[in-house]
Amino acid sequence: MLIENTLFGRIDKVAQAITRIKLHKPDDGYYVAFSGGKDSCVILDLVQRAGVKYDAHYNVTTVDPPELVQFIYQYHKHDVIFEKPEMPMWQLCGNNGIMPTRIARFCCAVYKEKVVTEEV
Repeated sequence: MLIENTLFGRIDKVAQAITRIKLHKPDDGYYVAFSGGKDSCVILDLVQRAGVKYDAHYNVTTVDPPELVQFIYQYHKHDVIFEKPEMPMWQLCGNNGIMPTRIARFCCAVYKEKVVTEEV
């Protein structure tokens, strides 16, 4: 429980977040982008507590730390869909002729910023 004491009284921040999740739920459910980090774990827990429809997706980059992949598989394999890339990172770098840098972030567009579309 996360309580904030304000001039107007106590606010249960978890209950407030769950209420907002329920209030704004999309008809098709939430698309939860899951990285295995602390923020993603909290968001996943909140949508589960809210009882709303959701799909959680982990975009495999092929260069993620093995400990991270093991953590996701151990604790969230039934909650998260593993989205596997068309090609490994090293092949993508070879195709682009460079390694990703802070400025040249071509890999994020391929591995993390995919647009989800549904065929009708």
